[in-house]
Amino acid sequence: MRRDTCLELRRLPKITGPLKSINFRRTTPGSITRIIYGNRPPPPSLVLDPTHPSLHYNRPSWGKTFPWRTYPGFAIRAVPKAVLAPPTTVHPDPPHTLNEGPLKGRSANMSLLDCEAKSVGGRVTRQVILRKFKTAISLIVVRGADVEGQGDEAKLVFREEHAGKAKDWILSDWTYIVRPKIEVYGMPYTEFIPTLRRALRDIVTDGRRLELEWAKLADKQRHQSFARPAHATSQPEHETLDAMQQESGSSSSRDRPPHLLTSDRTSS
Repeated sequence: MRRDTCLELRRLPKITGPLKSINFRRTTPGSITRIIYGNRPPPPSLVLDPTHPSLHYNRPSWGKTFPWRTYPGFAIRAVPKAVLAPPTTVHPDPPHTLNEGPLKGRSANMSLLDCEAKSVGGRVTRQVILRKFKTAISLIVVRGADVEGQGDEAKLVFREEHAGKAKDWILSDWTYIVRPKIEVYGMPYTEFIPTLRRALRDIVTDGRRLELEWAKLADKQRHQSFARPAHATSQPEHETLDAMQQESGSSSSRDRPPHLLTSDRTSS
């Protein structure tokens, strides 16, 4: 099994933009055990943020909202950090300080974990593959890496206009889980990078839309709570969410996220 070598990576230009690197260390606040292959929302009592709107989705909606996306050589899934389980081992802080937010100095934070099957290879091989993901992501986000040409004429190029724009590629409040195949080990960067670019773009596009919908939902709930008389009995949050969803659709659309309700109405 031969590892890929790329001549363009041996003579990388000096980084001149504000973003210097991607930080993958201490960026995951919880455990992914319950959501790696889960096809339903985890119990609110077992996540970092029990008020997250996605916890009220039904099973089909959860699977459609946070799918395993399949690409040549790997599958990838992204979920909000809020739905991760609390860490099983709590390390002292400091020195084990969690790197939160989109940036750490001149580095962009990204939560990236892997869940390779044992068939992918030994521990060393799996570490090499994960490191390859991190290298490719860093090249894409920090340097604007892309590929020109096809086949034997394909070559790695660096587009300055795409470099350093972490928000276009990474959801800082989400955790990315990759499930690679052994093919990634020897896959040329000229083949791997275009595929990974497409995967990151797909996730960011859907994730930004979801974040906007959740923000609108939270804002509507706040307005409703302010308008409610002081003597009124407060409703549990899940009942409020159900009522709002029933206002926008039929009873069959209960516990379905807004973007799926919209697609249903369009298809009908």
